[in-house]
Amino acid sequence: MRAVMAATAALDRVIAEQRGALFPWVPVCMAMGIGLYFGLSREPEAVAYAGVVAGSFLLTVLAWRWSGALGFLDNGSSAQEIAVRAGQ
Repeated sequence: MRAVMAATAALDRVIAEQRGALFPWVPVCMAMGIGLYFGLSREPEAVAYAGVVAGSFLLTVLAWRWSGALGFLDNGSSAQEIAVRAGQ
């Protein structure tokens, strides 16, 4: 359990250090996903889509629970309030 906690703490530090610099990676990741999709030989089954949705949900819950990346969701703050505080 300590190893998981240490790994989570290390990931938190890395993400905190990169905050603000990760946004430019969004188009890169989207392009990779689009390329992967068009590289498929046939349309994915509904099970594949369900897996993507479930995986996204799981990753969101993990981010919310451990890293505080989605902290504005649990304290009642709006995204605008978070942006204003970040600018101060």
